[in-house]
Amino acid sequence: PGSFGGQGGGQNYGYHCGGLYPQVTNIQGKYSYASDGDATGVASMMMQGYAGSGCQSPTAGFSFGFDGAPNTNQGAKVEKHVFASNTQSHIGGGADLSSWHLQLCTATNSITHGYTIGGGWNAAPGSGHANYGGVQKLSFATETTMTFVGTAYNDNGAQDPTMVAGAGSASLTHGYRAAGHNALQTDSIEKWAFATDGNSTFVGSLIRGND
Repeated sequence: PGSFGGQGGGQNYGYHCGGLYPQVTNIQGKYSYASDGDATGVASMMMQGYAGSGCQSPTAGFSFGFDGAPNTNQGAKVEKHVFASNTQSHIGGGADLSSWHLQLCTATNSITHGYTIGGGWNAAPGSGHANYGGVQKLSFATETTMTFVGTAYNDNGAQDPTMVAGAGSASLTHGYRAAGHNALQTDSIEKWAFATDGNSTFVGSLIRGND
C-alpha cells in the first residue's frame, strides 16, 4: 500500500493506504511509533487500490500510483491526507496529476516536493501495462500537475526505462532508489539531486538484488 510518516500531529505516527488482502480496499490506517500495537482506521480513501506509493510534507501525506479494479486507471490521481484533521481529498479537484498512470513507482520527498521514479503505466484504461523510466516531482506548495524532471539510469550508464518497485529514501539534498525489478531483480542504488533535479545516477549496489 501507499505509506507515509505523520509529522503534522507530532512525529508519532505512520500511515498505510489501501491494500489487496483479502480484497481491494480504501481503508487508511495509522500506527503509533511510541507504542507497539495494531493500526487503527482513521479515514477512507476516495478510491480503493493497492500497490500505491506515498510521500509527505510537514502537514500532510500524499498517496498515488494505485492499481485497483480492472481498468479504473487510478494511477494518475493524487490523494492528500491532512494529519491534523484526518481528512482526505483529491488534490487538483480529482484531475490526473501525472502524465503517466503509474503503479509500483518508487516515491520519496524533499521538504518542498514529492518525487516518483520508475513504475508501470497504462496510457488509457484497458491498454495494458508498460514500464516507465522517468523522475517526476509534485510541488507541495501548489499541488498541481507533476512535472517530468529527469530519467533513471542503470549501473551500465544507460537509460533504464524498465524498473518498477524498489524502495525510496532521501537525505536533505538527494533522493534515492534502491533495488526493484524488471525481468530480474536488481541490486542497484541510484540518486538524483533535489536542487537541480535531472537524471538519476548509479552510486552503488546492495549486498543482493531485491524488489
